[in-house]
Amino acid sequence: MRRVTVWVLVVLAGVALAAPAGGQGLTRVKFSYFPAFHTMTVMVASGLDLFRQEGLDVEMIQASSGALQPIQLISGEVDLTTVGLENVVALRREGKLTTHIYVLVKRMSQDFVVRNEALRARGVTPQDPIERRLAALRGMRIGYTLPNAPTDRYARYYLQKAGLVPGRDAEMVQVGSPTSLVGAIRQGRIDAFMLTPPTPQLVELDGIGTILIYGTRGDVRELDNYPYTGLSVRTEWARRNRDTLVRFVRALHRARQLIAADRERSLQALRRFFPQMEERALRAGYEAMVPALSEDGSLDQATVKRFLDLGFEIGLLTGTRPSDREGVLWTNEFVRLARGR
Repeated sequence: MRRVTVWVLVVLAGVALAAPAGGQGLTRVKFSYFPAFHTMTVMVASGLDLFRQEGLDVEMIQASSGALQPIQLISGEVDLTTVGLENVVALRREGKLTTHIYVLVKRMSQDFVVRNEALRARGVTPQDPIERRLAALRGMRIGYTLPNAPTDRYARYYLQKAGLVPGRDAEMVQVGSPTSLVGAIRQGRIDAFMLTPPTPQLVELDGIGTILIYGTRGDVRELDNYPYTGLSVRTEWARRNRDTLVRFVRALHRARQLIAADRERSLQALRRFFPQMEERALRAGYEAMVPALSEDGSLDQATVKRFLDLGFEIGLLTGTRPSDREGVLWTNEFVRLARGR
């Protein structure tokens, strides 16, 4: 009888901890995302009800294009979204103030996959020095989604690092959606493309191509320790909803710990967001993405400075250079508060 009583008390204690403070209703938060694995930490927090345990009812709104997410944020359609720090800079230039509050990915996480025929013709492998792999892009037809999208900008940066001129030494081919990129490489209309997992991994699993350059592993030094994707909010909304954001980030901390400790529960959560994905692709994408995830979501001034330096160098950023100091484009306030510091 005593064992049963103790077990009931433990369960009730867990329910009490998971319930909103004071028995009040859940706080509603609207979050938009593009369905890619760089959002894994948020997906796991949602899929395993970690947000609800923090008293939040987070509506996960899937965006049809990453380009729409800054628009959704500024219009007030959503409260938080995943964007690159370059979007925060661009919006600020227009007088629309947003703030990066949590870094999801600590390196540029697109993996560059190449058709096997193109690799064989060049005699290059993923084990070669990065300089040789970059030089092998000469003469390739490189697909991308949209002009100035990360698939375009970072592919051009790879060419420039090798001393190649986009459009002259390699052909840049606008293809469209990630699905269209896969179709194009299957049909041989392009030789290569880069995307966040799991799409490059699926091409590799199907025996069509091989990942030549791993963004997820930090193969290109300048794009490692690099705030590629994170969470942004309208600055004024953040001021008015500090407690909500602290609870949101606290759920992310718990999700990140779980991703490190429990692969199967994390995959279970991801399946809710990718119900049609083959199991082998889901697992391959997960294994590729985890090393690129930020451990705690924090930023620092030196990292932001390097991001701005490179962004203006490659044309990802334009106009007047903003300050890299905390409190302008970014803040660790909610990361600190969520950790009780």
